[in-house]
Formats: sequence, structure tokens, C-alpha cells
Amino acid sequence: MRFSLSFGIVVGLLVIARGPVVRGADPSTATLAHIRLHGDLDEAPTAEDPIFGTAAENFQSKLDRIRKAERDKNINGLFLHIDGLEIGWGKLHELRHAIAHFRQAGKKAYAYFESGDTKDYLLAIACDEVCIPESGWLLLTGMRAEVSFYKDLLDKIGVKADMLQMGSYKGSGEVLTQNHMSPQFRERLVSVLDDHFDKDLVELIVESRAKQKWNSDQVKKLIDQGPFTGKAAAAAGLIDRVAYRDQYEEDLKKEFKVDQIKISKNYGQAKEEELDLSNPFAIFKLLKPPKKSTTNGPSIAVIYATGVIVSGKGGDGLLGGKAVGSRRPGEKACAPILVDVGRETVNEHYGFSLALHDVVDFHAVGIEELVLCPKRIRSTG
Repeated sequence: MRFSLSFGIVVGLLVIARGPVVRGADPSTATLAHIRLHGDLDEAPTAEDPIFGTAAENFQSKLDRIRKAERDKNINGLFLHIDGLEIGWGKLHELRHAIAHFRQAGKKAYAYFESGDTKDYLLAIACDEVCIPESGWLLLTGMRAEVSFYKDLLDKIGVKADMLQMGSYKGSGEVLTQNHMSPQFRERLVSVLDDHFDKDLVELIVESRAKQKWNSDQVKKLIDQGPFTGKAAAAAGLIDRVAYRDQYEEDLKKEFKVDQIKISKNYGQAKEEELDLSNPFAIFKLLKPPKKSTTNGPSIAVIYATGVIVSGKGGDGLLGGKAVGSRRPGEKACAPILVDVGRETVNEHYGFSLALHDVVDFHAVGIEELVLCPKRIRSTG
């Protein structure tokens, strides 16, 4: 025991005399979740193809990935790559809400796009920083509306539209009976544009760019000066940084005070199963049916009503459109059921059609509760 104690003291003295042993440590790293937003972000569930694999992600998948990054302790921030969005106001506000929730968790969000229009920009300014390259453009030019009239065309082919207009402001039929806007039609359209311009554009910019301390009149003057180059947008205070992506990633090192920035590309995106073509039996994997998620606990059934609601059976149209049939899928009771009403179902076709009454007649099939979730309902014309 004495020998062991003496030996330990001698070794300890030798280590102190030589000083601490320096080992090569890994550089500190900050990891950002990369999520690319592109296109119209369809709301319908994605279908799995046995040959070509899973289809592109839907809108809900994007929201789920943002929420996953929010809860992931290994993720330090969000890198949002905006690449040509074609979405409506409802989806825009849902994405902004998801980003705001992410930031409330104490993590920063960074937006990057090469060129973007108004809705791209409104989504980007929901983040802590907005960056575009020097060669990029910010196409912030306000709002416009265009209406096509077909009366002259119908006259040439000998067709007359027989429309009954209920009220001077219910002018949706004017596109077939007139060749120009009536004063009431123009007044209604201008009021809708003014409302979107003031609430969905100017007010959002004032709130999102609070550090600039702009008022509404100042933002309107900036919009009148658009579009902007990258440098011009930065000089005006509309964006925070002008840099190409590799430069931006280098700048973020200083932001996080780390030696390395790791961009987790396509974070949270479901990966397709790779097929070993060298194995002749691998072809049987293509015939394997997709796995269905099941649960034993309480659940909520979600029906995506995306498309025009028509009587009878729904399906895909000849030109690629979708139609939601009023025929109920089954007689089995469930509780509750959530109907996610997409923008094509309600917003783009002036309200609920007559066939929707069959869809919401849920008491006939024993459904205890039904909740309709329209993205944005527009008044009928």
C-alpha cells in the first residue's frame, strides 16, 4: 500500500514537472438544418410509386421538418433556401408562423435566395437574416391584378352568356357578359388589392424589419423604387447581407463563433431506399407494398380536400387537375375527423359547391366531430 502510494506521488510529480499534455481537439462546429422551399408545395399526401419511389414532399412535410429542427438538440439554426416559391397567402402565413415558432425556441433562422419576388421576400424576412448574392435580384414591385373578358370572343362565334347577377357588386359573370370592368367591379377588385397591399405586404415588412424602424409610408416609397439589385436591397435595409452561398457560410462562422459550419443538407427529408441492381432478387423489393403507419391510441383522421368539389366520385382530371368527389369513402364511424380544405377547393372556386353538403353530412356515417380547416376563404363574386 505504501509502495503504491509512493509510486502515485512520484508519477504525479513527473506529470506536473513536464506540464499538461496537449491533445489535438476537434474544431467547434455549428450545425444548421437546410430546408429548400420550391414550387407550389402541394397539400395532398404524397403517393409512393413502386418503381419510381416516393413522390416529392408535400406542404405538411416541410412544416414537420422545421418543427423537427426546432426540437433537435444537435441543430443550432435553420438555413432556409428559398428557390422560386409559388404559394398563396395561406401557405405563406403558415410557413412564417413555423419559422417564428422555431425562433422562439432560442435558435436563429437564416434565409438565402438568389432571386425572389414579393412572397419569397415576405417569407425570408420571417428569419433573423436575409442574404442574396451580388448578382441576385429582389423583385419587390408591389401588387397587380389582371382580368380577362371574353364577350367579344363569344360574339364572334355566336354565343351569348345568359347570366343572372344578384347585386351590383356580384360581378363574377361580367367576364362573359362585358368587355370591360364596370365601376363596381373595379371598386371591388381595387379594395381587395389595397387590403392585401396594406396588410399582407406593407404591414408585414414594417413588423418583420422592426430594427429599421420604418413606418408604412416609408415602406411604400421603397416598394415604388423596386426592383432591387443585391447591393441596392442591402443599402436600402431590405436585406442584411450580400454574399454568395459559400461566402455566407464562412460569415456564419463568425456569427456562431465556431471554426466550422455544417449545413445538414435536406435535413429531415425522407430518404429513398437504394436498390442494389447487382442483385437479381432486388427487383422483388419494387413489388413490396409501402408500409402503413398504424397506432393503437386515439387518433385523428385527416382528409385532404384539394381540388374542385364535384358530385359523384373524385379523381384526376385529363389536364392534371384534381376533383374531390362527394361520395363518402365508407360507412365506418370514426371520431374525430379533420378535413384539410386546400386552396383549390375553396379559394380558387368561389366557395363551397353544392356537392360539399354530401361531404359534410358526417352524422349519416356516425362521425362524432368534423372540423373544416380552409387555408383561406375568399368571398364569392
